[in-house]
Amino acid sequence: MSSLPSKIENYSNLILFLDAIPLPGVIIGTDEFVHYANKKARDLFGDLIQDRHYITVMRDPEVSDAIEAVIKILIQEKLDGQQVCQVLIWFLKYT
Repeated sequence: MSSLPSKIENYSNLILFLDAIPLPGVIIGTDEFVHYANKKARDLFGDLIQDRHYITVMRDPEVSDAIEAVIKILIQEKLDGQQVCQVLIWFLKYT
């Protein structure tokens, strides 16, 4: 983990958590880009998932709508002066 992209270097504990769980998980920034994907997510979507807009990889409308709704809430809370996180962690259900 010594070569983390600068956008996620402050989230090393989240990355350790995502790497430890047996589910696909990603970190998506309020910029709507996937900043990190654990191995299960990379196996599901391919190694090129990171540093791409989430919608180019996750094409399920329900997933996209949910991610968009959460990002809008985070941005609005920030505009309202609340201290909010800059990323969201998304666990992906797959069969």
